[in-house]
Amino acid sequence: MRYTTAAAREGKPPAGRCIPSSTHSGPRLIPTDLPPLLRSLLLDRGSLTRRLIALSQGDFRVRLDRLAWAAPFACEARTLGLRSREAALLREVTLMCLGRAAVFARSVVPRRTLQGRYRRLRHLGTRPLGELLFTDRHVVRGQTRIFPVKPGDALYAGALRRAVRSSPRFWGRTSLFYIGGEPLLVTEIFLSDQD
Repeated sequence: MRYTTAAAREGKPPAGRCIPSSTHSGPRLIPTDLPPLLRSLLLDRGSLTRRLIALSQGDFRVRLDRLAWAAPFACEARTLGLRSREAALLREVTLMCLGRAAVFARSVVPRRTLQGRYRRLRHLGTRPLGELLFTDRHVVRGQTRIFPVKPGDALYAGALRRAVRSSPRFWGRTSLFYIGGEPLLVTEIFLSDQD
């Protein structure tokens, strides 16, 4: 799957609002009317992969949708300290539970992060990124932001394509990790209310 807009052909990321500036970082700021399981998943700082495996009683898999060197969204580039239009490794996957799409996940890995033993990030295939992030003692989780994903947001179309049913809004979170001191950005969009 590749972007096919004119901007993509020119090496620019697709248009649309990136991660909204009105993000939440703590439990008191997240709407209280969210289903309890969705709220719990959004706030959990542990391995989402482990949670989903447990929730699906082991019927879990990763579907690799896209792996490419491309320019990330402007807000992703800023977060990672990349220059405008500097390519990074983009990996988009769908986390499947009980045969259904549960989460649209997008990771952005700068070239400088893929050094030494972390070159293996290029070859994860259908293995969960969480396997590495939560088992390697050199990985540190930084800030996590929680936000709604609505029409017009850069990630909305990708979430809508994968969702079991249409929704006017999805919820997501983005987390900055440091691997051997170098950054990696992971965004997870939950495709259902998880009720």
